[in-house]
Amino acid sequence: MTQSNNTHANRKGADEDSQSLNPEQLLEGLFQALYRLWLQGRRVVCFIMSELGGNELFEAVISWSVQHPDLAICLLAACFVFLLPLLIIFGFGFITLLVTFTGILVLEGTLLTFVFMIFFACIGSLAIAFLVFAVVAYFGFSQIYGFLGMERYRDAFLRFLQENISATTANEPN
Repeated sequence: MTQSNNTHANRKGADEDSQSLNPEQLLEGLFQALYRLWLQGRRVVCFIMSELGGNELFEAVISWSVQHPDLAICLLAACFVFLLPLLIIFGFGFITLLVTFTGILVLEGTLLTFVFMIFFACIGSLAIAFLVFAVVAYFGFSQIYGFLGMERYRDAFLRFLQENISATTANEPN
């Protein structure tokens, strides 16, 4: 009976060894999966570009950009400005995910601190740029109204108050 238990235990150990993967097989499987994913992505892109009219849309966008380069640059800059904070957050979120899976917690904390400093710098610079643009627009429009002879609301309000005060003092009996 001990011999049958030993042979059963030896067969069990051999089965575990045959089912376990060594690192080379694991990497080979990973590379095959990535290659299949790459081929599937290429098929999807080719389908979108050829069958769904992606090439025509791309050519139309290029021809419009050639005809209106100033608007194209402004739209490109606006898209970049609006997408930059999102790209930073998603990029660092992905990096944090990778770092978390590797188990390096100190590096993750440092990385998150660095990310939030960059994110707040981007948001702060956008806020400052917006405020500067608003101030420049305000002073620019006030100069335009001054050049055209239009009066500002504040001046009209002060003149209204002065006329009412002078009218009330003139109507008062002495």
